[in-house]
This record gives sequence, C-alpha cells and structure tokens, in this order.
Amino acid sequence: MRIYLKQNVHDAAIERIRWLMSEFNNVIVTCSGGKDSTVIVNLVLYVAEQMDRLPLKVMFIDKEFEWQSLIEYQRRLLNDPRIEPLWFQAKIQTYNSHNHGHSVVCWDNENRELMRDYECNSIRQNIDNAVDEKDFFKKAIRYFFGKEPACYISGVRCEESPSRNLGLTTYETYKGVTWGKVRSNSQYDFYPIYDWTFFDVWKYISEFNLDYTPIYDLMYQKGLPFNQMRLSSLLHSLSVVHIFYLHEVEFDTWNRMTQLIHGIHSTKQLREETVSPKELPFMFESWSEYRDHLLEHLIQNDEDRAAYRKRFEQFEPRYLPEAQHDLLRTEISTLLNHDLKFSKLASFEATHAKQLYNRGARSGRSKDVGEKKYRIYR
Repeated sequence: MRIYLKQNVHDAAIERIRWLMSEFNNVIVTCSGGKDSTVIVNLVLYVAEQMDRLPLKVMFIDKEFEWQSLIEYQRRLLNDPRIEPLWFQAKIQTYNSHNHGHSVVCWDNENRELMRDYECNSIRQNIDNAVDEKDFFKKAIRYFFGKEPACYISGVRCEESPSRNLGLTTYETYKGVTWGKVRSNSQYDFYPIYDWTFFDVWKYISEFNLDYTPIYDLMYQKGLPFNQMRLSSLLHSLSVVHIFYLHEVEFDTWNRMTQLIHGIHSTKQLREETVSPKELPFMFESWSEYRDHLLEHLIQNDEDRAAYRKRFEQFEPRYLPEAQHDLLRTEISTLLNHDLKFSKLASFEATHAKQLYNRGARSGRSKDVGEKKYRIYR
C-alpha cells in the first residue's frame, strides 16, 4: 500500500540526500549509466554543490560487455569537473547468460582480445582480489575509507522489483529509515529515490534537460514495455531480451560480441523461448519433466547445477498445488536465463507475498498471521 505525503518525490529525495551528506563525510555515488543512475547522480551533485562537498566521487564498474552508447554517455558524465571519476575496468567474474556453465572474466587481456580498449582514466586494478561485482562493491568502500563511517548512494527503486519493495519498506537500516542496506556497523547503501516511479524518473530528466543514454529512445521506438526498459551488462539475464535487436541498433557491438561470447547467436535465434516459454514443448509430459531435463542437460557446471537444485528444493515444499505451475515456469525461466542470482525466484516469492511469512518465521514472530493472510503458502 502506498502512503502519499504532501511532499513530492523530488523534494523528498533532495531532503534525504542532504541528510545523508550531513551524516556521512565519506560518500560514493554508484552509476551504472542507466536512467535511475542519471537521476541520482544529478540530484546528489545538486546537493553537494550547495553543501560545498565537491568533487563528488562517482563509481562505475565497467563490465566490458556494455552498450557502446552507454559508454559514450559515461564518458560525457564522468568528464564533469564536479565529479571525481572512479571508472573501474578490473578483472572480475560475471555470469554469461547466453552460455550456460560458462562465466566470463571481464577485461581478461592476458587470455583473449578485449571488447574495446581501456579508458585512458580508468582504474584497472582489482581490489583485494574481488571475485565478482557484488564482492567488488563490498571491498571498494573499505579500500577507500577503511572502517570509517561511509555510504554508497544509488538509484535503486522499489517499482522495478517486488522483492526490493519489500526489502526497502520493512526494516530499519539506519536511524529510522528503511530505504537502504547495512554493509557493516558503520557502512551502508542508501537509495533516496526508492519511491520514484518510472514516470517520475523521466519527468525529472525531461524537466531538467539532462543528458542520458540514448538507447532508451530506441527501446521506446521498439515498443518495449516499461519493465524491460532497463540497462545492464549485455551478459546479464536482464539483457537477454535486448540481444534480439542489438544488431539493429548497435551493429558494431553485436559483431564484436559474436566474436567473443559463445551462445549469443543462439540467444538471438531462440528469442522469446529463451526468456520464458509460454507453452510446454511437445516432447515433455509436464513442466516438472521439462525443468528436470534442463537442469540435467542444459546446465553443464556441476556446482551451478547443485546450486539450482538446492534453491528449487527450498522453494517447492513451501507452496500448495495451485502455486506449483507458476513456480515451475519461474524455475524454467531461471535455468534458461542462467539466473544464478535467483532474481526471478526472489520476485516470485515477493509477488506471492511469501517473504513476509518467511521473515516472520525466521525472527520468531507468530506464524498465524502468515498462515491466515496468505492462503497460497503452506
């Protein structure tokens, strides 16, 4: 349920950022190059300028396989004299959603050709042998600030994920606010535009005439639904749908990807079936049989297969028969997209109102509330 205040989201975000800047001397704004990052960077710059906190540290973890138009936008943004750019092009591991069982090490110039050249001002060192992006964020804040109080400010919004909505509106993170995440006793992530909608984001970009990644215009022209107009690494599961038309809008990017990434041609040819099959393939008698076939034959890495099986086994006993069909299709989509972060299952859990029951069970709260309110849950 939304609770509307008299204050608009823009003014609320400015107030939150001003409060964060007064609470923390050490701040890094994260910027992926997407629309939400565009908003948060410009909002924080506005506040930082007023509070004499320039230059502002802005961090971009470049995972090499990015839209070229996004890279060009980041060059323009991070060249702003008010910004201290932290453009990382380090060797970290990322999942390849186009080739199951194979991860890719970004910027691995010792073992293969690179997607593109290094930026002249980029930071190419890995921090404390970080394994992947999540680990990199964890170690980067300690690298810059040690154990001093510090925070990331990011453009995460509840609207884009049911699990985010639950996580950012339920439990206290810091001094009464819920819109963040605890990293340690003194270091945090905060999301001041957590309550902005898709339309709020574009209204702000339009009214303030902000520069942004032009790939969004092409997505709009292609008729993509709003929930698919999201930018991430072209290897990420969220980008699978964009591979279908990548060759139309950035042919050079597509051509280079086909030379370096196994499985990308198959993704393009399979199209919608790669994202989520709408009908059961004729050779299978049930969705569970199809799921088990994919688990045994599509997933080549034993550790990945074990991780999928463990997570599926955790989910299935929780649900009554009427929920199993949707759950199985979500598991199949998870496998087809090589979603080892299990973001699709997290969204399934949140949209079926199970997360609250789980948290209640873990924290020792009464189960009766969950059982009475959410009939679908066992």
